[in-house]
Amino acid sequence: AVLSDIPFMALAVWAVVLAHRQVWRAAALCSTAAVATRSIGWAVVVGLVAAAVWSRAWRQAAAVAALAVPVAAAGWWWASARQIPPDGLAGYRQTLLFYTSYASFWRLSVPDLPALGSLAAGNAWEILQAPAALCLPLPHLPDNVYLQGGVAVVLSLAIGWGMVRLGRHPVQFVLLFYVGVTLLWNYPLANRFLVPFLPLFWLGALRAAEALRARAGRPAVAMLALLALEAAYGYFWVLPGQLSAMAAGRSALAAEKAQAYQWIATRTAPAERFIAYEDVSLYLHTGRQALRPLAPRSPARLERDLQGLAD
Repeated sequence: AVLSDIPFMALAVWAVVLAHRQVWRAAALCSTAAVATRSIGWAVVVGLVAAAVWSRAWRQAAAVAALAVPVAAAGWWWASARQIPPDGLAGYRQTLLFYTSYASFWRLSVPDLPALGSLAAGNAWEILQAPAALCLPLPHLPDNVYLQGGVAVVLSLAIGWGMVRLGRHPVQFVLLFYVGVTLLWNYPLANRFLVPFLPLFWLGALRAAEALRARAGRPAVAMLALLALEAAYGYFWVLPGQLSAMAAGRSALAAEKAQAYQWIATRTAPAERFIAYEDVSLYLHTGRQALRPLAPRSPARLERDLQGLAD
């Protein structure tokens, strides 16, 4: 599951490092490339412009905007400039928009204010846990989602306090706008989306630990040592085991999918349609088209998907 996250992280991190070192032209190039890699790279561009404006570096802010905005806007237009079918073909339109327009598919997924509130609340809970979950995995906590989430939020707030004590840095401006986008994203994947800020989270955790050690003395040192050992155990022992188990599960699932695809290819007519999240894989293995569904929040939503199946 590498996807485009790894090159995006490299480009985003280099952009903020170069901006911090006042190499603004290179920072503008990296931020532009970040937008071309993932659309959420817009937050990197806006964050760097805001950091330059805050420092009264007007020329640098203009340089980043002048390079990144036209290139990113052209790429966004090109990716979205697809022929959209008439409104009557709702099912085909829904599947097409998933691959061509984040904004349009987002509007389909968030049809009203209650859905928006539910989305933002769930994402906020995930975002508050993410810094601690990324920096300090604690595998020996009891298997209780509220306890684990509460501990993660407390540790994340401590990490955030440490980040504030680091002083002003362009990455903090980027994080502010980036979190704003993540808060409204269609599905909560805060641990994945916030990986580019892992170095910042680690620095914040170290600064918070230093302040706690200075104020509380030896008891704080002992507590921090236990926390560090637990996190190291999670990183170097538990997490690799979980990844291996995930890979084995995916391999086993692939064999079952192959049987399903074979059944579909031999037992259904070429003109028949399906509902499938992995609609591309279904088509490549069987030649059958599929409607990619939205996560149904109500029977009406599911009924709408079913009505668009023949499109």
